[in-house]
Amino acid sequence: MKTYLIIILTTFCSSMANASDASSAAATSAAVIGTAAAVGSVSYRNWLTFELKDWKDSATQTTSQLTRQCDMDTEVRLLGNARYNLLYVAIKNGTKLPYLVRPGRIRFVFSNGRERMPSFPFQNQSLELKPGITSGGTIPFPSKWEFENQDSVSAVIPLFSAEDKEFCTITVNASRPEGVPQQTSSFTEYTTLDYSFEFGTSLLRTGDPGSTLSAGKFTFGLSFYIYPWVNHGMNFGLGIENMGNQGDPILNSISGSYSSGSLNSFWGQFGYSHRRFLSRRTQLIYDIDLGGHNYRARVPESKLASDVSNSFLLFHKLSLDYMFGSFGYGVVIENAIGLSLYQGWITGGHIGTQSASGTFLGAAVRYKFGF
Repeated sequence: MKTYLIIILTTFCSSMANASDASSAAATSAAVIGTAAAVGSVSYRNWLTFELKDWKDSATQTTSQLTRQCDMDTEVRLLGNARYNLLYVAIKNGTKLPYLVRPGRIRFVFSNGRERMPSFPFQNQSLELKPGITSGGTIPFPSKWEFENQDSVSAVIPLFSAEDKEFCTITVNASRPEGVPQQTSSFTEYTTLDYSFEFGTSLLRTGDPGSTLSAGKFTFGLSFYIYPWVNHGMNFGLGIENMGNQGDPILNSISGSYSSGSLNSFWGQFGYSHRRFLSRRTQLIYDIDLGGHNYRARVPESKLASDVSNSFLLFHKLSLDYMFGSFGYGVVIENAIGLSLYQGWITGGHIGTQSASGTFLGAAVRYKFGF
């Protein structure tokens, strides 16, 4: 289901330069290199694709490869983003007859001999190569993971005549320069925006609150992650723990005698998130954050209805997530379930007559989705 996003990103479309139209020719250029550069820049702005850094030639600083086969000039560029890798191909028909490219007949061959088909989510129309005109488009790879430990990839593109007879086959290649180490971002499929909902319980408290507040109460957390890179990102989180009326000494210190009351713990934090892929489906995530903590006590029968303690918070969390599937049309959403263990250090503040300083430790199960 991951390939549905390709409906938007990677439909193999034509970008033809009409030689009789000066403005069109200036925008796309009749030259193969000019066409690839123009279309590639549009793709980068709209779909956040980029040329794979470790596959760039050190002299030209591009993945561009040029070839002439079947009386046609061809250029390829290897593009990618967080979720997909794509091969951009521009072909200039140097013959006097039109020919067709049938996307469903294209094949990829990797350096280890593995063959794959492009991951078009539906049957695409044929691309017409008109005489003297440059046409180009992106061909989506079925998975970024196919690039792991690969040094080269070829696209085998058969050409057909108007009578549907195979005329010739163009084989274009993209290769990683010898001696250049492979970057994780070139073969890892990763999400850039993640949301998680966490349901858990407190395990331990220390400090003054720990002497009166027991563990084992329900907690709820909400986290938002932004990952500009495979392993490094930022996170924002909120948490709440409803301790009911268990804080009797704290509530008594606020209002004396009472017949009902409640005590809640709130926290919010933001900071750095490190993500490590243990496998294609398993992630280990460590967050370290700064934020604020709030104890809020409320005694409805008291004239002093509530007391609030605001404190500085140092927070960290370790999570293990398993990616179990994806869904969506247009925008593909990845889903995960996991376990989290978290700890917070509260510094300063008072709640009633007691210091709010101390630590809390908790665990939670979580559901996470991202795209």
